[in-house]
Amino acid sequence: MFGACRSPRGGEAPSSPAPPPPPSPTLEAASLGEKFVGAGRNLSLTRKVLPIAFRFRDVQLKMRAVRKKLRDSDPDKFYATRDATWDAIHEREAAKIAKIGRDMGGIYNKAWQFMATQDLLLPSPWVAEMQFSFEDFPPRPWAELEKTVERALAGRPPSAGAPPDATGLLRYFASVDPAPLASASIGQVHAATLYSGEAVVVKVIYPEIRTHMRSDLANIAQVADLIFGMIDMPIKDTIMTILGEFMISFPLEMDFGNELENTRRTRALIDAEGLGDAIRVPRCYDELSDASVLVMERLDGTTVASLAESKAGGVSEEASKSVLRIVDVLGKMIFRDGWFHADTGADTHPGNVMVLGDGSVGLIDFGQCCALNDESRKRLCSLVMLLRLRSPALLKLTFADLPSLFGDFDFKFNTADVDEIGALFAYFFDTDATAGGTVDPATYESIRRTARYKPAALPIATDCPKEVVFFGRVVASLRKCFEKVGLEGFSVVDAWYGVARRSLAELRAAEDAPDRVADSLLALLPADPGHLELQRSLAMRFLDVPDAEKAAAVDAHRPLLAAAVAAPEFARSVAGFALLRPDDLRAALVVAGAAVLFAACSLVGTLARWALT
Repeated sequence: MFGACRSPRGGEAPSSPAPPPPPSPTLEAASLGEKFVGAGRNLSLTRKVLPIAFRFRDVQLKMRAVRKKLRDSDPDKFYATRDATWDAIHEREAAKIAKIGRDMGGIYNKAWQFMATQDLLLPSPWVAEMQFSFEDFPPRPWAELEKTVERALAGRPPSAGAPPDATGLLRYFASVDPAPLASASIGQVHAATLYSGEAVVVKVIYPEIRTHMRSDLANIAQVADLIFGMIDMPIKDTIMTILGEFMISFPLEMDFGNELENTRRTRALIDAEGLGDAIRVPRCYDELSDASVLVMERLDGTTVASLAESKAGGVSEEASKSVLRIVDVLGKMIFRDGWFHADTGADTHPGNVMVLGDGSVGLIDFGQCCALNDESRKRLCSLVMLLRLRSPALLKLTFADLPSLFGDFDFKFNTADVDEIGALFAYFFDTDATAGGTVDPATYESIRRTARYKPAALPIATDCPKEVVFFGRVVASLRKCFEKVGLEGFSVVDAWYGVARRSLAELRAAEDAPDRVADSLLALLPADPGHLELQRSLAMRFLDVPDAEKAAAVDAHRPLLAAAVAAPEFARSVAGFALLRPDDLRAALVVAGAAVLFAACSLVGTLARWALT
């Protein structure tokens, strides 16, 4: 994705009535036994990875020799040889790379899930082979997991209604179905019933996952460093940065106490919005949960994934509507409450959105969530508003060429190509990768070909703010969800523009500090997300104003802009042209004249319609 991401300034201060998020756990030092097990897994991994890495390195060296020999004398033969050689090794080695994740299991599968979503930056054979990581894994016998649950609940008082002579899990559950509802690489879920008659699910983490966690995370980082370093791919720093985030996020997901608090916080936020009846989040049972076991209310419904697949020749209307309702709720939580799911493929994917029997929508799985402070919220609001202008040139100018506009909220790219930068912004931060038709699909094809045949030249952001990494994860999950339910091309930037604008205005009003240049620019843009040409013209002209004069420019242009937005379609083109003129008085007169002309035409039209009726 994007590399070398920085943390936002300031402490976490989400503006919401929900309980505060739990503190992030710290990794304890590995025990001697864990180090021994980790060394064994590291040796096994090294034996699998080194041959693959050396084969890629060998191809790279051969291609350098072929390039030197043929590129100038016979370019057609050079490109044909290059493409065929890289195609062959990608096809041959992709299955072996995927098999490593399948064999190692656990956290490796989570890392492979991330790579399976990077179809723009990784060769297509890799992405195709890694799709297995989203599938259910073979379940383990309940007898094996039953011991984990018993250890977690040992010493706790029995549930009300349990027989006095009950032993084992019968002290807490009236029944547990030994057949799992779902199984994954790190654990599985079973249906159960409490003595109160309540239907619940029991989530259990496999006992060895924590034992391997520290060594596996370190080993994955070493593998990424080795492979991407040997093939000289600029994505190496990106992957290493993402894995650095995983070093923090995976331990959180492996702690069900954290997921319990995340679930409770999300439920409180949705209730505060008055949406508790429409969007259901399961209740958690603290007295039956710990770091390895989580007991939650069982929601009675069907996942969006199942609904989407159940319609032969079409997508369920209920599935599409449910996803759009979730999009609306997510927008409010991100921009207004500073809280959202941050795990790629694990939270807002189709398997974790349900249509319930009463028509409401259910959300499950809150292993990884992220809280934003007010400054981070402002930045994401600004990003969405500028993305909505659908101007790659403006994005490049605002975030890359003029970084002082947003303080340290800037990006660095290894490319200066406007189309490539616009494509990267659209792909990672909007579910509509075409950005309303402003990104040429040929640009994506060019980037994919570069990743496959000339990886050292892959265009990518080499530096970006940390908060956009989490935002990008949400967008990637939603895009996968949209593809599943037939909503390809739906734009979250369009859907979230309004709430982002309102939230930014509220944040600015609550601050005593003077506006930054970028805040002034965004305040100048009209609330109506239409009239994009006019907004682009205004934004570009504003950026040309010297910094010392920007505040005065905002005050001078605000009434002019209001008149332009109020003008009819035929006058807006005149207004947009006038805004580019250096003489503000002349521009104001042009816009005012257009507005008067429109009013006169509207009055004549109204009288004509009245006379005809």
